Amino acid sequence: MTREAVESGLYEAVDAMVAAAREAFDPVRALRGSGGGPGAATVNRLLKRNRLLDRHVVRPEIRRYRENARRQVSATLDAVEAGEPVDSRRDAILGASVYYTELSPETDPATREAVAEAVLERFRGAGAAVEPLVRSPETEFWAAMTAELDREAARELIAANFGFADRMRGFRAAYAFETRLDPGELLGGLGRALPTVTVDYTDESLRAMTRAEASVRERYWREIDRRYGE
Repeated sequence: MTREAVESGLYEAVDAMVAAAREAFDPVRALRGSGGGPGAATVNRLLKRNRLLDRHVVRPEIRRYRENARRQVSATLDAVEAGEPVDSRRDAILGASVYYTELSPETDPATREAVAEAVLERFRGAGAAVEPLVRSPETEFWAAMTAELDREAARELIAANFGFADRMRGFRAAYAFETRLDPGELLGGLGRALPTVTVDYTDESLRAMTRAEASVRERYWREIDRRYGE
């Protein structure tokens, strides 16, 4: 199977997860979590304008996550195709990981390295799981999976790619998923008199990604059961 075919199959899975995360992410919940302090009036106004929240909080986050997830898939496959350790693509994988790039600047070195190791461990597992598909003579993703992997290995491949967000919740205190919203830009008119508000959407982002991964994981496991026979 060509590397491009494997990449395309994994991209489809990434896109499915991004769509699920888009559905799960609640911008109102995220904004309410940042509702205190001098920006309270801004928050109250924005809570009434859910479309603005969707456009300025949800869409950019989802778009960035999709692009980064695809970059990580490509970097992992680069290593597999070259017969090199996944760690040889360390900078590319970590640079595209929101779990690494969104660590607070105050994060201590030990925690930062623990997060880096967790991310790399994930992609070591993903690389090992997908390697038989890259080497397969089959030309279609599912045909290669059923030819090269038994049912349990196929499930492990999906788990390696879509079973990570819940683990990273253990590092919650180290994260700072934030964006700044200018009410003048968003609301116009009297909004220009309101202060800019910083929205910390860490909890909502982790919640949405955990739910999305679980949804996609279960969907693919059902497909595996169907293709391998109940």
